[in-house]
Amino acid sequence: MRSSERARGRLAAFVALAFLGAACLSLQSRLAPRVALARETDDVSMLPAPARASLLALGFDAAFADLVWSRLLVDYGVHLQERRRFTGVRPAIDTLLALDPASSRVSRFVDTLVLFQAKKGTGDDARYVRRVLEIGLDARPADPARWVSYAQFLAHLGPSFLTDPDEIREWELRAGEAFTRALELGAAVDDTRAAVSILDRAGAGAAQRAYLERAYALATDEEKPAIEARLRKLDAAAATERIRRHDEALERERLDRLPALEAPTHRLLRRSEPRCQLPAEWARPDCQE
Repeated sequence: MRSSERARGRLAAFVALAFLGAACLSLQSRLAPRVALARETDDVSMLPAPARASLLALGFDAAFADLVWSRLLVDYGVHLQERRRFTGVRPAIDTLLALDPASSRVSRFVDTLVLFQAKKGTGDDARYVRRVLEIGLDARPADPARWVSYAQFLAHLGPSFLTDPDEIREWELRAGEAFTRALELGAAVDDTRAAVSILDRAGAGAAQRAYLERAYALATDEEKPAIEARLRKLDAAAATERIRRHDEALERERLDRLPALEAPTHRLLRRSEPRCQLPAEWARPDCQE
């Protein structure tokens, strides 16, 4: 009798377990599509407002900055592995800058942390990186390495995230000026040589000449011939540009006053006038037509 009761109990337990297992499988199959769609899409920053960061550090700013930095690197790696955009990077960087505006590690890695994530950075991200680099420059204005890094970002990496040609040109002009400033502060000529092509591309002849003159004053004897050749080429290009502008002014004058006259004849007659005919005169204000 007892054995039959035990057998019935075991059977009932087995049936109950089978029923619970089937129920779990049924529930799991219904929940699986919902779970697959559930993804963490945003980050909630647990950091204080940058203005309160030093207060929360209780005087241990360096230690708190190390804690924020280490957590930032871990979170960046996790988001990269999960292929999610790390929206918490800006609050962390802002906190680090509030604790130490001259932080060299922030200036060195901010472009990577902000622009190179699971999703490509935007123009707004590039502008944010520029502001962060400028904060570092304000804190260490006499550091040539910071000026070189800033100039390299403005010249090469930053513009690749921009679309407005005028904005890109402004960045390139600032890059050339930053390279020139780095050279003045003691940076090597080789580290700032890119300023020549950048300013040439931006059409800033005066800034290009200013850089070359400073580079020549600081260059070694082996480097000076190449800089002299650049200066001669720049002078030739400037003269060619003045000739082009002068020819265009003559053509506008012909079309306005004597449109029936052929251009060669007009130029021949125009040469009899003494004004603005010699290259030395083209730089005069009254010859800049």
